[in-house]
Amino acid sequence: MVATTEKIKLWTCPKCKRQFIKNNQVHSCRQFPIEKHFERKAAGANLYQLFQQAIKKNIGPFKVDSLECCIHFCTQSAFAGVKIQRNKIRVDFTLPQLIRSRRFIHSVKMSANRHLYYVDINSEEEIDDELIEWLKKAYRKE
Repeated sequence: MVATTEKIKLWTCPKCKRQFIKNNQVHSCRQFPIEKHFERKAAGANLYQLFQQAIKKNIGPFKVDSLECCIHFCTQSAFAGVKIQRNKIRVDFTLPQLIRSRRFIHSVKMSANRHLYYVDINSEEEIDDELIEWLKKAYRKE
């Protein structure tokens, strides 16, 4: 898929005001305070802040959707998810191509052209160029 700068008209849920590419997208309208993700997880919260700064600096603008399951980083759709854990964060993202890396703790082939990857970030050094490149591709949907 080629990245496009064309803006897609998003559907806005009348109840929760979240926006989606698909009209009437199935979702939960339940609001979840972002600070709850960080309770008793100081090290994970610090890594999240570093991760968020790296995305802003190296990839581009995004919004954050705090869901009960995780925190989504979104443009017109989610390009990454982050789960805060006590001493690390777990990042997930999808790409159209199969990538092999020892860094992936798990990967799932979702369809012929969609692969879901999970990466654990245990230290600031793991928020590196390789991770940023994968996330740039997820951000641009390429």
